[in-house]
Amino acid sequence: GEVVADRPKHARLFVRHDGQRAIVAIVHFSQEGVLYEPPGPLALSKWDPEILGDAVQTALLQSSTVPFVPRSRKDILCPVLQASGEPSPRAFISRYSQIDVFGQDQSNTVFRIEGRPLEEHELVLSARIGATPFAADLGRLLTRVADACRHRKF
Repeated sequence: GEVVADRPKHARLFVRHDGQRAIVAIVHFSQEGVLYEPPGPLALSKWDPEILGDAVQTALLQSSTVPFVPRSRKDILCPVLQASGEPSPRAFISRYSQIDVFGQDQSNTVFRIEGRPLEEHELVLSARIGATPFAADLGRLLTRVADACRHRKF
């Protein structure tokens, strides 16, 4: 159904350059607008466009405003870093691309997708998709963005 929220929904996808792992994280907002990824992101070692699209749609549905962001978080990458199996933030950054999916506005009728190789902050690949695509369509678009990030073919 319709996703109505007081602010745009947001989810993050991290894809390993060798295609061996994808991590889907929910993104919450504090009332001050601080982004917060809760513990327990979903790590996938095998997926197809439908599984990927479905996981990201589920994360978007769960994205919400939280009363406060826990302060005891030493490393912003912590939950995702643990899910990645990488030994350090540096190894993670060198091996993964980040793809953000978020509502264009509070109505969440159109989602913007922004992909970037974590090593290269200046490069951003952007796409748009309606909020009610089939999961497989969303998954295919996310896969295309991940491939472009991996091969730096912008």
